[in-house]
Amino acid sequence: MEAMVMDLARGCLLTVVKVCGPVIGAITVVGLVVGVLQAATQVQEVTIPTVAKIVVCALVLLFGGPWLLRVAVEAVGRVLLYLPNFAG
Repeated sequence: MEAMVMDLARGCLLTVVKVCGPVIGAITVVGLVVGVLQAATQVQEVTIPTVAKIVVCALVLLFGGPWLLRVAVEAVGRVLLYLPNFAG
């Protein structure tokens, strides 16, 4: 029983990394690039990195959304399959 719980928890954490990783990674890279460009040009506008991050997030979700959704649905399916084992 304990091994099953640990396996399920490990799978859930891996799913979180798979689903959130691409979006967070893309936003981090864009924030870094925009920050370097703003520092180089000495333009300190707050809305530029925010808009760039929103656009990149939307693009990642648009193009990677079906895959991200499939991974999340498979993870929920695994949790629901394990659920009767924990009930009694």
